[in-house]
Amino acid sequence: MIKKIAALLIFPAFFFIYSCKADIPVFSPELGRDEKPIVYKTIRLDKTDEKNIGYILYDPVMKKVMASLNRNKLFIPASLTKIPTTAAALKILGPGHRFQTTLAISGNIDNGIINGDLYLKGDGDPFLRITDLLEIINNLKNSGIKKITGTFYFDDSSLHKYDMTSRDMKNDASYNTGIGALSLDFNLMNARWDSSRKMKKTDIYLIPSLNIYKIKISEDKKMDEDKFAYQDMNDYGLWVLTGINNKNGNKKLPVKDPGLYTAHVFARLAGIQGITVPDPVFGILPEGCKTLYIHRGKPLVDIAEIILTYSNNLMAELVLLSTVKKITGKAMDLEEAGRTLSDFYVSKINNVNWEGFRLVNGSGLTGKNRISPEQMLALLLFADNGIYDGRSFISLLPISGWKGSLEGRMGNPESAFHVWAKTGGINFAVALSGLVMTNSKRPLLFAVFISDIDMRNSTESEGNSVLKDTIGKQAVPWSKKYNQVIDDLIKEWIVEY
Repeated sequence: MIKKIAALLIFPAFFFIYSCKADIPVFSPELGRDEKPIVYKTIRLDKTDEKNIGYILYDPVMKKVMASLNRNKLFIPASLTKIPTTAAALKILGPGHRFQTTLAISGNIDNGIINGDLYLKGDGDPFLRITDLLEIINNLKNSGIKKITGTFYFDDSSLHKYDMTSRDMKNDASYNTGIGALSLDFNLMNARWDSSRKMKKTDIYLIPSLNIYKIKISEDKKMDEDKFAYQDMNDYGLWVLTGINNKNGNKKLPVKDPGLYTAHVFARLAGIQGITVPDPVFGILPEGCKTLYIHRGKPLVDIAEIILTYSNNLMAELVLLSTVKKITGKAMDLEEAGRTLSDFYVSKINNVNWEGFRLVNGSGLTGKNRISPEQMLALLLFADNGIYDGRSFISLLPISGWKGSLEGRMGNPESAFHVWAKTGGINFAVALSGLVMTNSKRPLLFAVFISDIDMRNSTESEGNSVLKDTIGKQAVPWSKKYNQVIDDLIKEWIVEY
């Protein structure tokens, strides 16, 4: 009877329904020991340096490691970090948790006028959209409110805030946004310019157009890929276009102060709707204020699926900060939060070699995180040891050849839909972890890492900038090559097992 039940389990979410109100029990996976390392044909043919690759393949029904290589060696997980981040959030906050954005006033409302101050407070909603702000504003409009006589405050004090996700990455990269409890539409704005005619100052602009951000074109610009430099001018942030690609006149730029930005967008939208709102300033929402409206975001299980499917860094960091605040009762910075999450897993998962395990953030946008294949397998088993509002954790992951970051990978008929897994990749580090359904209808869990840590360190260390730039340009073809190695290895498993 047990074998019949096991055969029906495509996703190994074993008989455990999590209640967010209950204490999380210690989890003890049976990983077993494989007898000897196995080097597959894919690795031998590619002549991949074995010291740079590690993997583990596991049968969750038999509770047996089928194969491994360097299972206890530490690698750079990149965005595989989002697995422990979202798993902890689902278990600690609960799959139905909804982040809230609150609009409140001090004072009273008289004949459509708020005689007092207005407060917009966020508690870290990773998926607050402009349409959600419009929903709040339309509620004000439908209540007949036309003006605020006092001050408009934004309150993003519930979490630590940052002007970028990682200082190791480019400051104009769309994946390297500011982080704050009051974030909006992934904290991105559009830079647009017309490069089809002679460039003038009026040819470049930002959407949305706000007085806290300005943009201009450098006089000594180069005909190159679109490059921007950022300058803090005290009263506003200045983006300078320093390199132009004639074929592209649109680029997503990261927001540096999310709370201030979100509040300015709110004021702009309110003005368009006929409600006069002054420019915002920071202020903490006092007790006793009257709540006008509370926007409740998506359930956390839906947010987790977005994070895992599209690998959004901002959303992952906000979820991490909220999760550790629930654990400790206080707001922490990212490194403290990463350590807290690391300690949480070491205390909650037994029978695992945790030596060297390290998280310094929740997104993986860093070269400092370290996870071994065995540790990653344990994290994946922990994550899928539950049902989250009717969903297994594995079902939240991208699907090969079809969905999210795996849409363009393993899409041939022999491997499409066979793999549900999280991707990971930064310069000189790629990874993949999840479930592979083999041709024999056997669900196997896996984690694969390829990291050239020496090359990675060369691009981060101080010294010869020309050498660093030369090495950096090798990162894209390197990632392309070794993502293909991982895909070929997975295909080999599909056939063999």
